[in-house]
Amino acid sequence: MIRAALLTLTLMGGALAAQTPPMGDAHHPDRHRPGPDRIFKALSLSPGQEQAVHSAMDKHRAMAMVRFRALAAQEEALHAALEEPSTPEAQLQDLIRADREARRQVEADHRSLAVELNALLTPEQQAKARRIRASQRQEREAHRAMLEELGEAGEDGPPPPPRP
Repeated sequence: MIRAALLTLTLMGGALAAQTPPMGDAHHPDRHRPGPDRIFKALSLSPGQEQAVHSAMDKHRAMAMVRFRALAAQEEALHAALEEPSTPEAQLQDLIRADREARRQVEADHRSLAVELNALLTPEQQAKARRIRASQRQEREAHRAMLEELGEAGEDGPPPPPRP
């Protein structure tokens, strides 16, 4: 679930400053995964929209990093407690609740940014963004199914793609 949230956050709220190769770069591993720059370019944002998108993302970026770090720390604590046989059940339940709350906060922040960005788009741009997200979702599901067929998917879904 967190991978899906992170991927969507990347789609709508990743760093616009990230450099991506041209679409025709057949040797780059990310050539089939459009990043925010490509997506926003595909939406033909006006200069005013582009400035507003940057402002919204800058505003949310700091809090998102705090939330992601808190979630990572919570997951680490939960996994450590689960591996320790002497951890009392009550402590495990507290850690599970805290983990769920950290995930909920990350998802709420993501939703807030997505709603804010969506409000900046015209109805036509919103429709195009929905089509792009639906296409990406289908590609992820097909990739996950292929990995499961190959026996390579883990408990939380497929492993993330290798980075250069």
